[in-house]
Amino acid sequence: MAARDDGTPVNLLALDGGGIRGICELRVLDEIMRRVQKVQNLEALPRPCDYFHLMAGTSTGGLIAILLSRFKLTTAEAINVYYDFSKKIFSKKNQDGFVGHLFHKEGLERIIQDMVKKHGVGELMLDPKPSAQSKAFVCTQKAREQGTAVRLRTYEPPSSRRDDSLDIPSPSGSASSSSSSSSPSSSASSSAASPLSPHPTSSMDVLLAASSPRTGSSKTENEQWDDFRDIKIWEAARATTAAPTFFPEMEFIRGDKTMHFIDGAMGCNNPADEVVDEATALYGPDCVLGCLVSLGTGYAGPLQTGKRRSIMKLVELIMAMKKMATDTENVHLGLRRRMREDIDTYFRFQLRKGTEKIGLHEYKKLDELSGLMKDYIKENSSEIDKVVQILAGNAKPKGLRLGQIAPADHGQILPPKKDIRGRPLVSEYFTGREEVLNKLADAFRPDLQRPNHKRHHLIRGQAGAGKTQTASKFLDMYGDWFEMILWVDATSKHTLNAGFEELKDCSEYGYVGNGSAKSLLWWLETTDRSWILVLDNVCEDVSDFIPRGDKGAVLFTSQNREMKPSQKSMTFLDVMSEADAVELLLSRAQLDVVVDEKKREEAAQLARDLGYLPLALEQASTTMRLKQYEISEYARLLEDQRSNLLKEAGSETDPTLQAVRASLEVTYRTLNAQAHDANNKGADAAKYALQLLGLFSFYHNEGLTGGIIKRAFLKRPSWRRQDDFGAGAQSLAGLMAADELGDWDPNCWLLGMDLLIAWSLAKRGQDMVSYSIHGLIHDWARERSPSYVRSSHARAARFVLFDSVGDGVDDYIDTKYDIKILPHARAVMDNTKGVNMDSPFEEAIHHHRLGMLLRLASTPLEAILHFKRARDIWVPVYGPTNMRALQIYRDTALELETAGRSLIAHTALTHVFVLCLDVLPKLDLFTLETGIEAAAISSRAFGWHERSERIMRDFIEVMEMAHPEHETVTSKNSLAITLFHLNRLDEARAMFIQVLLETVDCVGYRHNFYFKIANNLAVVEAKLGRLEEAHDMLHDNTMRECELFGFDRPSNSISTHNLAAIYFDQGQFEKAEEFLRWASFLSGRKDEDTFLTTVYHVHGISLTRYRQGRRQDAIEYIQWCRVAVKRFLNIDHPFVRMLRQQSKVWLDEEAQGLPIQGETFSQIQPLFRHQ
Repeated sequence: MAARDDGTPVNLLALDGGGIRGICELRVLDEIMRRVQKVQNLEALPRPCDYFHLMAGTSTGGLIAILLSRFKLTTAEAINVYYDFSKKIFSKKNQDGFVGHLFHKEGLERIIQDMVKKHGVGELMLDPKPSAQSKAFVCTQKAREQGTAVRLRTYEPPSSRRDDSLDIPSPSGSASSSSSSSSPSSSASSSAASPLSPHPTSSMDVLLAASSPRTGSSKTENEQWDDFRDIKIWEAARATTAAPTFFPEMEFIRGDKTMHFIDGAMGCNNPADEVVDEATALYGPDCVLGCLVSLGTGYAGPLQTGKRRSIMKLVELIMAMKKMATDTENVHLGLRRRMREDIDTYFRFQLRKGTEKIGLHEYKKLDELSGLMKDYIKENSSEIDKVVQILAGNAKPKGLRLGQIAPADHGQILPPKKDIRGRPLVSEYFTGREEVLNKLADAFRPDLQRPNHKRHHLIRGQAGAGKTQTASKFLDMYGDWFEMILWVDATSKHTLNAGFEELKDCSEYGYVGNGSAKSLLWWLETTDRSWILVLDNVCEDVSDFIPRGDKGAVLFTSQNREMKPSQKSMTFLDVMSEADAVELLLSRAQLDVVVDEKKREEAAQLARDLGYLPLALEQASTTMRLKQYEISEYARLLEDQRSNLLKEAGSETDPTLQAVRASLEVTYRTLNAQAHDANNKGADAAKYALQLLGLFSFYHNEGLTGGIIKRAFLKRPSWRRQDDFGAGAQSLAGLMAADELGDWDPNCWLLGMDLLIAWSLAKRGQDMVSYSIHGLIHDWARERSPSYVRSSHARAARFVLFDSVGDGVDDYIDTKYDIKILPHARAVMDNTKGVNMDSPFEEAIHHHRLGMLLRLASTPLEAILHFKRARDIWVPVYGPTNMRALQIYRDTALELETAGRSLIAHTALTHVFVLCLDVLPKLDLFTLETGIEAAAISSRAFGWHERSERIMRDFIEVMEMAHPEHETVTSKNSLAITLFHLNRLDEARAMFIQVLLETVDCVGYRHNFYFKIANNLAVVEAKLGRLEEAHDMLHDNTMRECELFGFDRPSNSISTHNLAAIYFDQGQFEKAEEFLRWASFLSGRKDEDTFLTTVYHVHGISLTRYRQGRRQDAIEYIQWCRVAVKRFLNIDHPFVRMLRQQSKVWLDEEAQGLPIQGETFSQIQPLFRHQ
């Protein structure tokens, strides 16, 4: 179909699967349509098909899509039909007596066939008279090819509009807009093996393995569609709702071919990616998106599986159901990453709690679900109003185009995304540099026999010469030589680490770490994929940030003549030639239409004044274009600013920086004049642009988003005042403005950011959701202001950043945000050193919150440092006996234990507990929790298990009586661990199962704590001899956690260690050692900074070495453990005694010349996850 060339936006609707919980979707949609009716003053309830251009549904969502689009029902009509459907389909009368399927297929088939007759819409799914705004498709999948979505449409499929040579995985893994697409999980690929893969190959391959991307069917789009062109409505409805265990497969017979289909819930239970992909193919990548509304059905309740009633089977079932839940949430999070969260275009409505206890077939609970939705709708009324305004045509489209968010290539201007981390976009006015680009091509040209052989090259040039743009242009031209492009800002160790952390979200090519340099470098050293790593603006020694070995390409850019490591292969990037500089100046300023000799000479002189530097030329030409200055007019302004700079800085100022700063000052003063011109329509935009520049100059210069400001508004503390963001003209409070509904108003952000881009002061990243500011501009913006203005902006930057974090982590979204925001938190603390915050209250809170961010990032020593700074600031002013002080004390103690300092942690936490008893009510929740934590640490550090059990049981009992509304899962987890150490395994197992179920009920499946409990339960299963069951639990749990939070967090070292223990018990000693070495690597082992977990890993390695016949190695390792463990555990701790005894046995064997024994005195110690 033709693209929408009239500029009108499209509205998209995606409907999740979820059994009878689909009523939740209809209730939200009904509320939306009723508000549309009110806003537009309509007599009758409007139909969704007249407002949404394209709908997509899976399972029950597919059924709803058919009702709304093919039958063109109103939401009120659809709700009545849905109630009738549910009763007839899921009643006892319709239950199937055969094993494997709970319900007869005929019920649904008959209902749809009766509706077709009643409404006279024709039997075929293909609409004979499709209107422009009633298109829909439903998702199903072939029973023997699960994970591959098939789209059954009400319209002819979109024609293929792209070059097949550019095929990349679609949202679900197939080529875009085909009739089928594979599951999201199949898009990741890697040639590297992993300790989590079935057969890791070597210690160097200990990385997460993933299957190769599916390439989809070899049939063309139209050939595939021919198989489904004559499908009937009832057949499509049956195919999309054929949920295994509920209904039999749907059978299609086409000639001599028979195909079996099941519902799409396990492949694309949330079809939002599918509808974006399809819409892009239908309407074209340049089509503007009005809104994407994604409706969920809440979190899944338990499936009915016959008579498997054991508690363990229930746990297994919950873990299996998580596949569907993570499918819907992963799609949602993927869309949120691709779309700017600061603008209201994408809306996801889903109940967070209440549905998990309702089975997919319990139709008698439809009213209960409807009641839950009433409360949900009230809570989310403002978001619903935003959708209504868009559908009613009252809200201006935000300008987001389908091609910017489509998960596959549809002929977008940009090439298919291969960058693991977004590099700067190349300016459309990029000019010249052909000789340099040719040299780069010669340096990096791949060898056909060794496509990933080692190639290093340096681009050296002065600041502002265009090194970054040239490197990015090279990758635009020759990026196809590499499967992966990694881009990192190498200005300092800080920006290097921050840059690598940005890589943690990329799993497309097999890397699933959290972005630490060592994990990424290890992966690059071992992967067979071709890659190029760009280290941009190297200022220091970056030897530790370069992959070793003989693989891969590394491109450095630097202005430092003494850059380390030095590079033999180097290209010097001089300033632009005069001819190229003049061409850039005239073309970007749009003065190249008619150019006489005088104008060309003026341009040449201006280029000389600007030092032929691309950055300065870009600023000058942008200002001339936007203000329509003549060259001579701009030259006078530039000379004025250059004179001012010389007066301020003296004659020793670098002439390069003079040219750049003078051009920036012209830009700033022009914007500032516009901001203060009451008659200028762009005054507000200029004001907000300058406010953003002042704010962002204190953060990391890359990865900037409006989400920071939005979250700061939503999570602002009760004590926050407007004047905290500055006073008068210097205030940044305008960025925190509220709209008429009291929500954050994104217009200020949008106006300001768009103007910064227009004036070349900021760049949009290739991910289209984040922004960056050139390093020179970033530093200039922070340093140019008078000290009082800089101090005001510094305080505001701190308030915005740390308000966006808050004191608590409420859910998975908060966790992901807090990890991602860490580079900005570090930067704002560095860039505001010496700034008087005027309040020790705020200063202490900021250090405390930074410590919490560092805790999430698993950097305990750095977290402890900031906790201590918070304490040193807070306690002298406010004393040690208030709640904030107690929280800081407790967080410090808990992080000390995470760092392996259990003895110190126990002393510190006991002190906190005593303080709590003195200053808080005896039954205060904080006091009780602290007491339980202290008892738990005494169990772990000293082995006082019986005493600790008594204390914890008493405290938990009191907590449940005094605070019945508060969850006790953390405390029960600690108690269950103690029961394990007391060898009361059945009690420990039962408690872990109880805690796991309570955790799911409280926080769902995607919370850190869920993964901790699942690990701990697996340890007990292994101890009980259920090794295969424990292995599967650990493997699956770790895989899911890696997908969410990255692979090389220290917590993952614990799961890897426990898998090694299972392999050891199974006699797979080499494999066990391999996993233990990976676990030690994840723990960040350094001799001068060893964690207790590392001691456990090395002890395990000693045992594997012994069982492999290498006793001398085993003795060396265990002696190291005996020395290292003294820093962490009491001398009488059971593990310390065991190390001593095992060492003695081996030394005696060695002294007596005895052979290797068949058993060892000790076993690999399982590790629990505590906090």
